[in-house]
Amino acid sequence: MLILWPLLISCGPEPLPAASPTLPASTLHTQGAGVPLRLTELLDGASLTLPERTVPKDAALLGAMPLTGWTEVSDTPGVWVTDSPVELQGKRHGVAPTGLDIVWDGKALPYRCLPRPGVRVWCADDDQLYISSKRDPDELSAGPSLRADRVESLVKRLDVTESGLSPQEFVRYELTLGAESRPGLLLPAPTTLSYSLTLPEGATLDLALALVPLGLVDGPESDGAGLRVRVDGDEITSFQIPDEGFRDAQIDLKRFGGKTVTLTFETITTGDADWDMVFIAEPRIFGAPTRPPRRVLVVGIDTARYASFTQHGYGRDTTTPLDELAAQSVIFDRAWTPAPRTRPSFRTATTGYYPFEAMDAPTMGQVLRDAGFTTAGVTANIHLVPRFGFNDGFDWWIYENSVEADVQIERAKGWLHTNRERDSFMFLHIMDPHAFYDAPAFYENRYVETDPGPLVDEMNRWQIVSMSETLTEGNKAWLQARYDGELRYTADQLADFFSWVLTLPGETLIVLHSDHGEEFWEHGSYEHNHTLYRELTQAVLWVRPPAGWAGGPHRVEEPVGLVDIAATVYDLAGVPADKRPKTNGVSLRPYLDAAQSEALPDLRASLTARALPIGHLMYDTERWAAVADDQMYILHTWSGEEELFDLIADPLQQQNLAPTSSRATLDARLARLGDATGWPTGPGLRIEVGPGTPSFTMTFAEPVYAQIIDPEADSRRRANVEWGQRPKQLPTDVGAVEISPDGLTLTFKPGPYGRGVIGVVTGSWQNLGVLNLADPTPIPIEGGTLKVGSGTITATPGAVILVQDSELQRLMSAMELGGSDQLEALRELGYLE
Repeated sequence: MLILWPLLISCGPEPLPAASPTLPASTLHTQGAGVPLRLTELLDGASLTLPERTVPKDAALLGAMPLTGWTEVSDTPGVWVTDSPVELQGKRHGVAPTGLDIVWDGKALPYRCLPRPGVRVWCADDDQLYISSKRDPDELSAGPSLRADRVESLVKRLDVTESGLSPQEFVRYELTLGAESRPGLLLPAPTTLSYSLTLPEGATLDLALALVPLGLVDGPESDGAGLRVRVDGDEITSFQIPDEGFRDAQIDLKRFGGKTVTLTFETITTGDADWDMVFIAEPRIFGAPTRPPRRVLVVGIDTARYASFTQHGYGRDTTTPLDELAAQSVIFDRAWTPAPRTRPSFRTATTGYYPFEAMDAPTMGQVLRDAGFTTAGVTANIHLVPRFGFNDGFDWWIYENSVEADVQIERAKGWLHTNRERDSFMFLHIMDPHAFYDAPAFYENRYVETDPGPLVDEMNRWQIVSMSETLTEGNKAWLQARYDGELRYTADQLADFFSWVLTLPGETLIVLHSDHGEEFWEHGSYEHNHTLYRELTQAVLWVRPPAGWAGGPHRVEEPVGLVDIAATVYDLAGVPADKRPKTNGVSLRPYLDAAQSEALPDLRASLTARALPIGHLMYDTERWAAVADDQMYILHTWSGEEELFDLIADPLQQQNLAPTSSRATLDARLARLGDATGWPTGPGLRIEVGPGTPSFTMTFAEPVYAQIIDPEADSRRRANVEWGQRPKQLPTDVGAVEISPDGLTLTFKPGPYGRGVIGVVTGSWQNLGVLNLADPTPIPIEGGTLKVGSGTITATPGAVILVQDSELQRLMSAMELGGSDQLEALRELGYLE
């Protein structure tokens, strides 16, 4: 294993070259090819006539479907199988498919795969349902039925009278068919929608047509529907709506350019009107280009280790094909991710906000679309599925799990070619460097020099971690060599893609970044999402200005973050100030635009002074880090353990300075963690309570902050909340903490579980509090255990952080659970049990 961190760090920033007499463009034009008319956004001013009824009267019955046609499994007597009336995705489901239950005798059956005779349970496998029963269910007077809540919910949404939506809200809709997701207009036939518009010169109308399916294998569906398009009452074209998938279309409106017209959509039935749910995907009217088009391309590579890039000093030619892009880019050598995992990191990279705030923040797609760009996203990680909001603001979003880079790039090229004359923004996600490291044959073993030992293809992280102690250095090197092969394949694909993109008309801004790295036992373990050290949290970040590097610093040593991408893109893309959200990041434009070089000293100073937060672990106990002043400080939430590393003298983070550092030094780092996170941090107490601990109060000489520390902070495998898992205990199960208005009195009331830890930030090491029992009892400076009632209280002084936000808080009531097909994909990777 060859890692050249010290070589890279010792190089330092390159000297500022002399200014070129004629500098290439560093920013996109503030005005591009023209802003399209988006008909979904003009809906409130349109004339809309919907049918009085949009679903059949008996539609609600689809929520409960009798199950018949059972056949006994030949090799398992007492287990019966039938075809599912609802479309199922994925093979054998470890959990019940989302929104489905089998009900028998008024009770929902437990789910278990595969059923065993004797106990009534059920299972879904591929497109079939299994059930255990002593007798043939078809012979019983009251057999089982499928309760399809997801079908019932969809039917309610498609019912104009039951949806609870205004007509305009009802018509605004987002449809996912297969891998594609698009926003647009839901116009159940017969519907009429008319706009009064002044059309631009050279006008064309782009749209895509589809029917909204119910997701039933053999159920009611449309028997045919169509669309007529009229201008000032005259029909100019018509379409038959396809039975499956999207049908893209472009309508020539050039003869109406410069005129004010009435544009009308009429959806029509070709049989009866039942289930003629016509969907028009993002209809937009484009004018003839008035200037060369602007183009923003952001490429996020999943699991790309900074240290494994040739341009960063790695000893293998893993990314040599990207030399040309590197030569034209500004390379940020000390960029940091907010997390060692995908979802929170990409949340930050795609919004410019730290992960929790990003959940409610506008995406780059939304901001650039509002600025006149047409937008697309091409993704391959299950954490980037539309239901998490990553596709907000995107006209076209495609997600296919773990698809290879060549497929992703062909999709991206197709869309970019179609929109080559338009201002466009594309987010392209490449999954290949992520496990299982199964690159195409030419690349798979390109760097392999050692024996794999017990390692085999497609082992997940837990399988590999479990055998860590038995793996030889050669076995580990084999695994890293396989990773390097994936990286080389990715680099080859991207190099060709970037060369092609730069042949398109107009100007292109390119951002290349990673979401996190990968560990190969630098700190005793493997993969990612389990520590905050550099091999996982130092990011790749290259930015190529529209005409290439413009003469400023080519390598940047000041610390930056993925949080700075959005602000930089908005600035370089010319997004008007009133359309830019106030992100957590800053624009890095002075590094990229020679015309702003005078602002560079101030930017350098602010970046150097800023503390960057890192955290959001899933697969080890919770901890939070701050990168500031060339150091990384880490505080473990539950235990109070502190770590401190000098990132210059010890770039591999092998020497923890915390045990030998003074308390004053650590307190200064602790304060910087508070600066980075915005949460209460400081000297304090961890007060451990257990079953039998009664209510109690504590008083302090100075105001304090306090709360129950999330029990999940002590877990090495946190509940994956966004995928439907729930924590075993919540803070409210431990109890409740109240602080008096003056901040001097803490009151604890035990909850039903009763065992847990109260975190108290006291503000100083002397403000340790008095426990008010029969007699006031001071907490000793070294802490201690006191018996209270039938329980105990243990107080331990230490550094404390009180985490003020979480995915759980934001999702418990706001987010639907993950689809069962997505859960199965996570389980294959070892990310769910």
